[in-house]
Amino acid sequence: MLSKNIHLNLSKKQQGCLQTPSRTNIGFGKHVFLDTVKKRTDPASEKKRKVPYQLLQTSRLPTDNFQTILPRLPIPKLKDTIKRYKDAVTPLLDENQCDATFKCADEFLNGDGPKIHAELIKWDKENQHTSYISDIWFDVYLRDRRSLLLNYNPFIAIKNDPDPKQMDQTARATNYIISGLRFKKSMDSNLIVPEVFHINEEKSNTPTYWNIMSLTPYFLARYVSLAFKAIPLDMSQYQFLFHSSRIPGEICDSIYRCSELPVPRHVVVMRNGNLYAFDVLDKMKDIVQPNVILTNLRYIVALDDPPPEFPVAALTGLPRDQWAKTRSELEKIAKNRVLLRMIDNAAFIVNLDTQSVSDVPGMVHSGLHGNQPGRLWADKSLTLMFDRAGVLSCHFEHSWGDGVAVVRFLNDTTVDTLWRPSVSMETPSSENHSPKDSVFKIDIELDENIQHTVRRAVAETEKATNNLDVNFMFKEGFGKDLCKKSKVSPDAMMQLAFQLAYYRYSNGRTAPTYESCSTAMFKHGRTETVRAATAETLAASRAITRYRDPSSSTETTKEELHNLLKQCSKRHGELIYAAACGLGCDRHLLALNRWANNVTPDVQQSIFSDPNYSYVNQYALSTSTVSSKYILSGGFGPVVPHGFGLGYSVQDDLSGVILTNYKDTQSGIQMADALSEALTDIKSVLE
Repeated sequence: MLSKNIHLNLSKKQQGCLQTPSRTNIGFGKHVFLDTVKKRTDPASEKKRKVPYQLLQTSRLPTDNFQTILPRLPIPKLKDTIKRYKDAVTPLLDENQCDATFKCADEFLNGDGPKIHAELIKWDKENQHTSYISDIWFDVYLRDRRSLLLNYNPFIAIKNDPDPKQMDQTARATNYIISGLRFKKSMDSNLIVPEVFHINEEKSNTPTYWNIMSLTPYFLARYVSLAFKAIPLDMSQYQFLFHSSRIPGEICDSIYRCSELPVPRHVVVMRNGNLYAFDVLDKMKDIVQPNVILTNLRYIVALDDPPPEFPVAALTGLPRDQWAKTRSELEKIAKNRVLLRMIDNAAFIVNLDTQSVSDVPGMVHSGLHGNQPGRLWADKSLTLMFDRAGVLSCHFEHSWGDGVAVVRFLNDTTVDTLWRPSVSMETPSSENHSPKDSVFKIDIELDENIQHTVRRAVAETEKATNNLDVNFMFKEGFGKDLCKKSKVSPDAMMQLAFQLAYYRYSNGRTAPTYESCSTAMFKHGRTETVRAATAETLAASRAITRYRDPSSSTETTKEELHNLLKQCSKRHGELIYAAACGLGCDRHLLALNRWANNVTPDVQQSIFSDPNYSYVNQYALSTSTVSSKYILSGGFGPVVPHGFGLGYSVQDDLSGVILTNYKDTQSGIQMADALSEALTDIKSVLE
């Protein structure tokens, strides 16, 4: 079985590496907000490669080498899913609630559940080209009528370039445009290195591995790769990085990807809420000269057009059904239809902000919603945002993918800009190029009714974003080194800290908690939920709280607390193991819930009508992390009105967390203080 082949010898550290964020990713530079990449150059092995100017990579192994031979996402056994579901809800419900929920689950298992499960398996066997969860997961996103801003779209911030000459706003934007286009051209030519998870980078991510893989027949490639303990990953989402956009619909949105020939050659640039477009590829599909792109960007900045009275981009932040109706009205004018499609077709969007971010809350607000309504085109798959000082954030629409592709794009393009930048602040503008003739301003025509809608969109966005609270904290001395010394998983300890903090913050309650785990080792795999609130974390939270309470009569030794932490780590590792292998409970139950409407339309299944089922899926704590030496930080809004968004990073001797919440429902400062105290307490137990 696949899971046995891959995960038999995974360490706690390796299990943690399998996690990928569903909402966003986050990292921290030590002690400073705007950290920089430590080295300008790529590793020595990369410097020796000679890559043509037009390309980012020239992999000997085709990009899609593994795609057709990836294993399919397994559908768990129904009885196993029900057992995992019971285990997941136990720490979240009281005894009476558990009894009622267990009864509903057993009725489903012994009633219509097997029939519905059989229909799901039948469909899965008839659709070998995809996974059972792929279309359903797309549907979850695309049918939600809420605004994309704060509810879905995350951001990722990249560390600064160590060379101040490369931090000029237009110069850095030019370099990323060129590197982004190189990525696209390499991907189109099947030359991007395939995505592979290396259990031990030093042993498998080597020239020997890649040389052997390049000589291995494709039908044997996966097995040979697994022999190196290197796991090929799905890359089906990468196609949506470029020339794509989410299109609003009154009932359900759709994901648009340009299929026109020839492929459009332009990018869209936003500044001060104004939209512009210019070509970045010539008629031969080659990247135009760097100083031409630089000259165009400098021209847009020099124009210094004031913000429009009616920023049309604010409409993309409306609830989706409202935006769908408004876009339909806009498209009744032929000119607008062409201009909107121009935005949809752009390779990506580049934002040139007129302000600089100076602290973490400012960075988060800027990355999530542009600081002002109408500064982001929320529908676009990929937007590169450069503040006035050249600080880079990437804002992306989330329905098309789970963040893995975005992180790969940002990592590879950052390496490219560091390794071979095309321009700097000292690069002169092109004397032979007229930006006035090549830069086109996108001026969408608005009638009086739509102007009124824009005003309403601006007001609604301002109300929502003003309600967003952002807090930041880090803990020195609590990191991978301490956890490794204590033989516990760093990620498990962070998740325990979240549970302990919320337990204290809410006076003894346990919160439904979401931690995403990638299932990208399977064809069209998406994510599975790691239910990080467990019986073990609840027991540890209670014990640590009693241990720190001077009025408590319960005597608990430090050794006993340490054992509880090890039990939390062990259980967390088991959950990650199961989720990564596609053997969690949440995606299976989601699919069964959808299929129940087809199989038993006249019978409401008690497991899904149970109010506790709804409660345990309202994630008061939504958590996310990723490890990358190029990522500075990132953020996302809470997934429920009363919840917290927790983006975190664990470095060797430092941990950091960005918390988001809505001011009218929760206190971010109190939760941040509780989290700082929780990390201190766990640290004292581990030391």
